[in-house]
Amino acid sequence: MVSFAGPRLHHGADSNKDAKGGVKSPEFLRINENGRVPALEDPNTPVTSWESGACVNYLVRVYDKQNQLGPRGNSEQDHVDYDKWIFFLATTLGPMVGQVKLLPCGQGGGNKRADISRSTGSDTIMLKRTTML
Repeated sequence: MVSFAGPRLHHGADSNKDAKGGVKSPEFLRINENGRVPALEDPNTPVTSWESGACVNYLVRVYDKQNQLGPRGNSEQDHVDYDKWIFFLATTLGPMVGQVKLLPCGQGGGNKRADISRSTGSDTIMLKRTTML
């Protein structure tokens, strides 16, 4: 568990498949009925969440009052740029990296490496146009 300004973010929970303390335990399933990590439990509110993007968005919305993690400005374009990066990481880059780690080169891992290289090349172009950093 990691503490971030109060909420507990379960990211390295015991992946033990039995019901005695792992992600399939009744206590954990109360937070995430999917029985997977990450999951978030905020002791300051009745909020629980799961899925990376939902957890990040909640933390930014509720706890990032100084705009250290979220959009740098208040314009709609600033918020859209932030959303683009969050969704890109969650739906494109994250899964690609995961597949490279899981698939040997002969089973598509090599193709995924090329996809990552192409994606990170387009990242460089996008970063030049953003005010996020």
